[in-house]
Amino acid sequence: SFIHHMKGHKERPPYQCPQCDYSCSSLSYLLNHMYWHAGYKLYQCRFCTFFSLYFASMVRHSHVHTGDKPYCCELCQVAFTSTSGLERHRRTHAETETPFVCKECNETFKTSNHLQKHSLLHVKNGEDQPLLYQCSECSYATAILSNLELHIRTHTGEKPYGCPVCQKKFRTSSHLKRHRLTHLNVGHFKCEECGYCTTHSGNLKLHLRIHTGEKPFQCGQCSLAFRTSSHLKRHWLTH
Repeated sequence: SFIHHMKGHKERPPYQCPQCDYSCSSLSYLLNHMYWHAGYKLYQCRFCTFFSLYFASMVRHSHVHTGDKPYCCELCQVAFTSTSGLERHRRTHAETETPFVCKECNETFKTSNHLQKHSLLHVKNGEDQPLLYQCSECSYATAILSNLELHIRTHTGEKPYGCPVCQKKFRTSSHLKRHRLTHLNVGHFKCEECGYCTTHSGNLKLHLRIHTGEKPFQCGQCSLAFRTSSHLKRHWLTH
């Protein structure tokens, strides 16, 4: 039919399995799928094709199909499928509970995310520059508090994300996801210098600049150069 024909022109999801026709919009889903090819034990949803290395993740997912909401608010009896949903709901009952305070104007907020967004409204020293969170160990600065928290791990050595296969630990969940590809015997883009793996050639191209020292993105105000455009944009905030 015409409708079936037009569907063939739609862009496929960005993550494609190199061994079959499976594709998805999430790297996490692709990783779980590739573990199935590699023969690892997976927990599969009995209602759809979703599966996970972790039983708890599969159970949480199954609530989408069953409608189960095992987490109940003790104040109003509204139920939720996850503990995170319940925690967000509980804040609606705490009208006076606003523990996050803006250092510039003393306005209070219920969540750190709301405070971060509000902080960007302020200017620094009368200039058109957003409020920055500064690392106490080096010159790194960012407008997003969560970015600073990740950066601080480079100084503390904290690596909270562990690989379930080899127990190797990483600073960020994205680094762990990239590492998990090394356990899969599939065709992907691999760095010959250090073993870094990725499913996208563009990611490998960016990574290789670590070894070559190439920094094609230059600041027009101070001539400092950077490997990526995102690093350059972050640097602009310091001017």
